[in-house]
Amino acid sequence: MGALMHRMGEFNKAEEIYTILLEATSDDHKELAFLYHQLGYINDQKGDLTTALIHYKKSLEINLAEMSPDDPSLSPTYSSIEQYQHALAIDTNKPEPDQLQIATRHNNIGAILKDQKKYTEALISYQIALKIQVAHLPSRSPLIATTYTNIGLVHSFMGDKSTAVSYYVKSLEIFQKSLTSNHPSLPVTHRNIARALEDLQQYKEALEHATQALDIFCRAFGSDNSEVKLNRENLNRIQQKIMIDLTASE
Repeated sequence: MGALMHRMGEFNKAEEIYTILLEATSDDHKELAFLYHQLGYINDQKGDLTTALIHYKKSLEINLAEMSPDDPSLSPTYSSIEQYQHALAIDTNKPEPDQLQIATRHNNIGAILKDQKKYTEALISYQIALKIQVAHLPSRSPLIATTYTNIGLVHSFMGDKSTAVSYYVKSLEIFQKSLTSNHPSLPVTHRNIARALEDLQQYKEALEHATQALDIFCRAFGSDNSEVKLNRENLNRIQQKIMIDLTASE
């Protein structure tokens, strides 16, 4: 049930189910490690990276008590807590490498490089991931959309907002075809587009996307969620800029 809620984008419900299962599990170390990993991933998707990292590390700690550090089954957890090079080495050295898993590792490495402001190197990693995904996945795969988003973010950080918007729009087109209407990836993408358009001073277009982001976040998380409050602030800021422009033109 937790996995079903997760796939539907119902992260709060999925988290609740996994937490109940965690509290009811005491002796099964494999199950405990799995539940902590799932809780980490859910919090990662919700944007609570601090809580996500706590759960990921707990999952790894439990597994390492019974496994070798190089056990292939630990690769997802290494990846999740940013030990991506280790995970990539494990995946690449398998007798039959999983190309999509390798693409995921390159995406993760790109994220680290992005955080380190090594934007050119990050783009290389993301482009490698995208090339693998396009070759092995349907064109409507959300994984491809996520990589488009990652590339767009790097271009945004590099100051190329127009190119960023073009990648965000590609992401949005895929997400709208492949995800449920309240999946968090949709409002996040609308927000990314709104911010880039705001920087380009295309305020009316930015307002449209900011409004959609706020509407979906409200449906997905409720009005008191921090993401909802943040997006409401974004919307208000853009509205104020539109009013300033209108006043200046009178």
